[in-house]
Amino acid sequence: MLKEEDHNVFVWKSNVNKHPLMLWSPFGNENCQAVLNSPEELNKLHPDFSINTKYFENYESSIFVDAENNNFRLTKEFSEITKGAPIPEKIRKAMGLSENEYRFFGAFPVN
Repeated sequence: MLKEEDHNVFVWKSNVNKHPLMLWSPFGNENCQAVLNSPEELNKLHPDFSINTKYFENYESSIFVDAENNNFRLTKEFSEITKGAPIPEKIRKAMGLSENEYRFFGAFPVN
């Protein structure tokens, strides 16, 4: 069972055919799913989840340095408005990272 969900970033551009942000399951309805359109909706179901998650709706700026050329590093501008979670020591050591503070959103990067 999922015990923690936080420090994610969700970015929606405007003028797109919007789908739900998440389908949460199990849930006590006929479909066994809750349709969630924002991190706040998840937080209402599970108050400990998505506390530090960022949600940008109608975000038009680029978030990646050069996605067309597979450079998916975050732009400086986007990096400055988002702060990730510190990596737990056990995971940091398994990844071979130094003791300097590293912060990431969502899944941890693969070296």
